[in-house]
Amino acid sequence: MQLILMVVDLKNPDSRVKIAKRLILFGILYGVVNSFSLILTGSMAISWGLDKLFYGWVLVLGIINTIGIIIEIIAYRMIAKKNFKKAGILAIISSFILPLNVLTLIGGILCIVIDKLNS
Repeated sequence: MQLILMVVDLKNPDSRVKIAKRLILFGILYGVVNSFSLILTGSMAISWGLDKLFYGWVLVLGIINTIGIIIEIIAYRMIAKKNFKKAGILAIISSFILPLNVLTLIGGILCIVIDKLNS
């Protein structure tokens, strides 16, 4: 963390916004890869003849993860509209949707800090 603070000038408001946007964007990419792997696992379970209950749970987790991705995309668009408080709240909410997404959580906290510093 100290290395990030040394490399990036956090006193510059533009760099804070860029970092928050990138963290949320990487969280979105992580969620997409995770959803794809869940769907792939579920489809492999069907082809291997495993229990349909297993496929059902994997499918439910994939749907929940997709909902989290949608909320993260909305948070990312709120940053572009300079609505940092709403973006931070949405990012923090989406970070706790399964699985825990630490990148989005840090990006959401940074958005709330940006909002507090701007006001």
